[in-house]
Amino acid sequence: MRLADELLDDPSDRALPAPTGLPAPAGQQPAVVDHLPHNPTVPAGPRLPPRETRTTKEPTGQVPTTAAAAAMAALFTQSVPVTESTGTLKAVKLKKRRRVKATVLTVLLVGAAGAAVTLRNTAFADRITGHGYDHNPLPATAVEPPTFMGAEYTVTYQYVGLDNGLSSNFWDIERDTVNYQTGAATMTIDHAKAAILGGNIGTAKSTAPTQELIVDRTAFYRPGPTPADAWTRIPHVASVPPSILSPRRIPMYQDVIDPTLRSQTPTTVVHEVRNGADVTTYFYKIPLGELYASAPTVFEMMRDLDGTAADDAPVTIAISLDEHWMVRYLDIALDYQAVLDHTTDADPDATYFYRYTIDVLSITDTPEPFALPSNVVDETTTTTAPPTTLPPETLPPPVVAP
Repeated sequence: MRLADELLDDPSDRALPAPTGLPAPAGQQPAVVDHLPHNPTVPAGPRLPPRETRTTKEPTGQVPTTAAAAAMAALFTQSVPVTESTGTLKAVKLKKRRRVKATVLTVLLVGAAGAAVTLRNTAFADRITGHGYDHNPLPATAVEPPTFMGAEYTVTYQYVGLDNGLSSNFWDIERDTVNYQTGAATMTIDHAKAAILGGNIGTAKSTAPTQELIVDRTAFYRPGPTPADAWTRIPHVASVPPSILSPRRIPMYQDVIDPTLRSQTPTTVVHEVRNGADVTTYFYKIPLGELYASAPTVFEMMRDLDGTAADDAPVTIAISLDEHWMVRYLDIALDYQAVLDHTTDADPDATYFYRYTIDVLSITDTPEPFALPSNVVDETTTTTAPPTTLPPETLPPPVVAP
């Protein structure tokens, strides 16, 4: 019976012994304010004894473990048992993380390989790998020109040859101010030359007075010898207005860069400001013997270069394009020293064309009007041709005014 009573005895029914410690001091004790909430239904229990400090010991034999722990350990390691050792537990966790990372990496690699095999011949894969994707920022088609009512630009032709036995550079510089609304323009033409010494071109000096002309849809107007003299009216040879009266004399992108030149890699690309306009300038360098095959449109503009230098002589091309794909600057130049070396035994009085430049100074929607001369007499002979700076076959292809 006593044994049964001890087994059935509920320890919670027993009275707890009084706590031991220092005797309570006599007299009035200060009140202790406890800010923690109390559960009045749970009686206060005895204090727990202080926790013993346990030291970790390396197991010397087989350590018993539970079935669940053994199963978890078998999932992640086969050689390290789960023990209470801190170092062993860290090793288990580290191996677990490594195994998980290796599994995820394997899944990703297998998936990527499968996707590559599946998409290898698709347009999507071509864009990712760069095969079949056009990275060239230049347009692949012609661009519609912008609308503007006035422009000012210069057109320059340069030649080399001998002048009194001295290698020299010659300029023909045309400056045009055009009002497309009224169909009239002013044109000035300057001629200059400079000696070439030590391979360097000197300072240009005018060789003749500046020619001043006014152009409308019917004729050229040339001033008389003095301001008091009448202007001479020279009718156009053809009924078609000259190209100076068309905005298309300022070339667009497709007027210079054909599909063949577009496929060439520029030597340099520069973003710059030219005459107040933001432009991107593309530079190309092409041997003269390859100019027709690499840039047929440029070759047609510069046909007179053919045969003036060795085939390996470089032709440098600079094309500045604005936001509308209008050519704000165009410079096509054959190495003039190569021309001089090639034509040393040629006609000493001849000059050889090697460079063409057009520089757009400004375009506007509100051009300033100017009046045609009032004191005009018609040309009495038909021997005077409209002024040109190069033979017609070397000029850019004319564009009919709209």
